Amino acid sequence: VDYRRGLALAHAGGDRGMEEMILANLGVLYTYRGDYRQALDSLDAALSIGAETAGYWRYWVALHYKGKCLLHMGRLDEASAVLATAVKKLGQIGNHHFEVMARCDLGLLHHLTGNQEQAGVELALVRELAGQHDDQRYRAWANTRLGYVLEAQGDVAGARKHYARGHELHARMGQHFYALNALAGTARLAVQGGDSATALTHAGTIWETLAGQEPDATVETARTLYTCYAILRAAGDPRASAVVEAAFDRLRARAATIDDPEHVDRFWRLDDHRLTAQAFAETTGR
Repeated sequence: VDYRRGLALAHAGGDRGMEEMILANLGVLYTYRGDYRQALDSLDAALSIGAETAGYWRYWVALHYKGKCLLHMGRLDEASAVLATAVKKLGQIGNHHFEVMARCDLGLLHHLTGNQEQAGVELALVRELAGQHDDQRYRAWANTRLGYVLEAQGDVAGARKHYARGHELHARMGQHFYALNALAGTARLAVQGGDSATALTHAGTIWETLAGQEPDATVETARTLYTCYAILRAAGDPRASAVVEAAFDRLRARAATIDDPEHVDRFWRLDDHRLTAQAFAETTGR
């Protein structure tokens, strides 16, 4: 409501810069809500205004936000080009705060496309830059995402260290939903190590925290919920069905905001989305 009121006031007053900034922020808000139709409308409007000022820094921030939206929609090829451009331009103009944000998403994208080496390079740089500016949020995200990369590469000790650090930093800032993404990684490592009791404890914590809540509608949330489901199911825990139904319902609601059937297909092709849909079908027979 405040954003909408601010947008109306900026438009009425002819403040195009403020209008651009509010539209970009609305785009992020809608992305995290999983409403991609409104997210892209807002971001495209912000970029249209930004183009009038020949690529001022706010334009590249809005471009990063569009790349973030495309990433979580599963449009990875498009997101890669957009995020790479945003990272390059923000670095060139010396806006390292927003460069860190864009690099963190670019690192996640490389991970999702299987390019773990490049993902590790980007995320290590995020940690370095965030450390220079004492940005605890992006140190936390970078650690968790480095955990994903090292887990994918089979480096259990390295992944465990980064998941622990990501969890610690997010929890310290009161970002409990984000902390769960790192905890889910630790749970997956426990499964790999044969420690089913620890994995089950972590899965229980995840579901107790997320049940009935609305965390960010991201691929990371989908991964965390699928991890929780898989561990509970393996233990014969009856909560597993509630977890996968909630996870699938959230994904289905997000997919409903995508208009192009090809883009819907890409959304469901993301590994964590695909696995959740398969688990839902197996659990419910639907």
